[in-house]
Amino acid sequence: MILITVSTEDSARLIKNLVGACSRQGQAVALFFTGSGVRLLDEQNFLRGIDSAGEAVACGESWRHFFSDLCPISEGSQTDHSRLISQASHLLSF
Repeated sequence: MILITVSTEDSARLIKNLVGACSRQGQAVALFFTGSGVRLLDEQNFLRGIDSAGEAVACGESWRHFFSDLCPISEGSQTDHSRLISQASHLLSF
């Protein structure tokens, strides 16, 4: 599994393209959003672009820092990030 950690909001297009490419190749991919990267999750177009990811988790603390409504993906913690890292064969960070 490839884990993509998203901590900035300026890589939306690249992340959507990577998730799509992984899906086409049958490569498992997971996403973890933290810091200002969670702001991408407020865009429906972005959410549609990552819907083929096997797992997508947002840091709850980061989400609540920027938003007061419910997170549109699974809300977790840095413990979830550590779990995903331990399961990943490759790591990418944006």
